[in-house]
Amino acid sequence: MLGATGVLYTIPSIAFFFLLLPITGIGKDTAIIALAAYTLQIIYRNTMLGLANVPGSVIDAARGMGLTERQILLRVELPLATPEIIAGLRIAVVSTIAIATLAVFIGGGGLGTQIYGGGNLTFPTSIFIALAIVLLMALLFDAILLLIQRFTTPWRRAAQI
Repeated sequence: MLGATGVLYTIPSIAFFFLLLPITGIGKDTAIIALAAYTLQIIYRNTMLGLANVPGSVIDAARGMGLTERQILLRVELPLATPEIIAGLRIAVVSTIAIATLAVFIGGGGLGTQIYGGGNLTFPTSIFIALAIVLLMALLFDAILLLIQRFTTPWRRAAQI
């Protein structure tokens, strides 16, 4: 799975949009499929790395306490892998927002419409506004995911003395 999603990720985004056109046609469906394929690799890789980085001694201790494999996954491995999983989500969300602006080239619409076709070159106010909105969206969603990580991993915060 990691290799297959890695191959998809090596295809440039605009080329991937155009490769999907004969299959899905012009429109939002093509953009959604391409964006989902790009995020798969990032999220999957970070999830696998997060689970692989859980110390073996912690898993052994959980087995020694009598936890089943499912309980170990849900109560030990996933909580310890949460920072890396959310890091992957942060990267995926920001890159998806950026790549989604290219969906205008295949009829997907979105803020790319304002960037590509908005305004004129002598006074490109709408282009700058659209770029600012894309930047603010990326920063806002990144900050939200960072807050989610902070609240779901209270053991990572420094204790006040």
